[in-house]
Amino acid sequence: ASLMGVKTLFNSTLSTPNAKFLTLDLKDFFLTATLPKPEYCAIPLDDIPLEIIDEYHFHTYSYNNSKGKAVVLFEITKGMYGLPHAGYLAQEELKQFLLTHDFIECPHTPACYKHKSRPIMFSLVVDDFGVQYTHECDAHFLIDALKTKYELKVDWGGAKYIGLNLRWDYAARTLAVSMDGYAMKGVKQFLGPDAVTTPTHSPAPGTRVQYGVQPPLPADTTPLLPMERIRRVQSIVGYFLYYARAVDPTMLVRMGQISTRRSQATEAVEDNCAYFLHYVATYP
Repeated sequence: ASLMGVKTLFNSTLSTPNAKFLTLDLKDFFLTATLPKPEYCAIPLDDIPLEIIDEYHFHTYSYNNSKGKAVVLFEITKGMYGLPHAGYLAQEELKQFLLTHDFIECPHTPACYKHKSRPIMFSLVVDDFGVQYTHECDAHFLIDALKTKYELKVDWGGAKYIGLNLRWDYAARTLAVSMDGYAMKGVKQFLGPDAVTTPTHSPAPGTRVQYGVQPPLPADTTPLLPMERIRRVQSIVGYFLYYARAVDPTMLVRMGQISTRRSQATEAVEDNCAYFLHYVATYP
């Protein structure tokens, strides 16, 4: 589900009388899918722990490959980590399973599901469910259905979803969204754990107002950064853009401006990133 779709679901929960929110997390989701045809992989005997070799008698199955190295050939019939299509197959199996219990995907909102007759809906991000329900019996209906096929963890408080900390107040119908510690972790990652920051009160330096004819913005004539420092600028944008979209929209304009120049970042862009990080440290 998109972040916008998830936040819309949060707002729907608050504006629906008596609605509440819970989260579900499926265990070993990628390992549940059955492959349409087997895959094969050869693992060097040297890479397998000795106790595993002895327990399963792998010496019986090993052979020397073209390079003269002892390997064991494995047949893979179920999903596993590293198979590029394992996630897709697991997702398709889950969709078909949900359909058998009358949960259908909304036609115009991908990864958002509603029940055909019960007042319950949820967003799906890989194997994480964010569930809006009005009656507890409907929530139990979904949980009991999933338990027939999957192991899952249930959080009735709905306190965390897709990295967001959620504090629900159903009496006031409000929700506080945060990513506790995320901002300062990013500051320490990009400025260093012992960096001294300067109080900074805006995401970007202010431009002096000149009434009348506005002069053109000065051109950036500073040198292009080496690739290692360009990647650092890209990392800063990648790290804080999700946080800005999810929690703190005051950062969005500045992140967008820096993002447009991230592939050809100059020393001036790097300075803007440093200024932005000082702002984050001032308002973490």
